[in-house]
Amino acid sequence: YVQDMMHAMIHHPDTAMQNAITESRTISTPMGTMMITAQDAAAVVDAIGQAKAQNTIRAHAARLTAFRTWLTSRGMQLIDGTPVPAAVVVTYLCARWDAGRKMNTIDADLAAIGFWHAAQGIESPSRDKAVRDCMARLRRKTSAAIQKGGTARKAVCADAVTADHIRRMI
Repeated sequence: YVQDMMHAMIHHPDTAMQNAITESRTISTPMGTMMITAQDAAAVVDAIGQAKAQNTIRAHAARLTAFRTWLTSRGMQLIDGTPVPAAVVVTYLCARWDAGRKMNTIDADLAAIGFWHAAQGIESPSRDKAVRDCMARLRRKTSAAIQKGGTARKAVCADAVTADHIRRMI
């Protein structure tokens, strides 16, 4: 139920609070069955809402929409409860860099992907070594371009994601 509320806050931040407060549910856990009242739900939504500012939640939602669009253009989709493979995340981050996005934007893209995974209650690929290595490489490439006084970018997807990386990720 908490995951449902987090999911609602990502996709419908303005109505999540109102919906959660009017609903009571019985949930089953390994420890037993428990009734979550409307008051309990309001407390959870309030706690979640305080953890992330509404503008942050909206920004994550917008970035997830961009990620979903990118996935769809490649014949893929986000599936609730299924982690996104690290190889897919690395490829997306590199594509964003190649498209001229700044590192702060790419950091925010990765944070949104991590937030979606947290809302699903699943392990985020943002902690995967390949993703961390990719981000470090993109930062180095960005720093090198800035130090040279230019903003020109050379495509990095080809050299950031090698066949070896992909084999280890899947």
